[in-house]
Amino acid sequence: MGNVEIDESVVRSLLREQHPDLAGLSLRQVAAGWDNQLWRLGEELAVRLPRTARPGSSTEGAKVAARPGPAPPAPGADPRADR
Repeated sequence: MGNVEIDESVVRSLLREQHPDLAGLSLRQVAAGWDNQLWRLGEELAVRLPRTARPGSSTEGAKVAARPGPAPPAPGADPRADR
């Protein structure tokens, strides 16, 4: 099990290959643990890549995910109206 070297050029190459529509977004590394690296992609997305080459890893392959936003307002009356 060796560590995989991941830098911005590797992430950009994967994006161009797998998601060319996202390849032009800004990119910066935000975290690196013993098993993963996390990169911020634009303002709303993240790329998580495995740092170790091991078959069957739960983090095999790149993952691009949307950051969850705020919940929509609950239906009903505005609670401030009762004040």
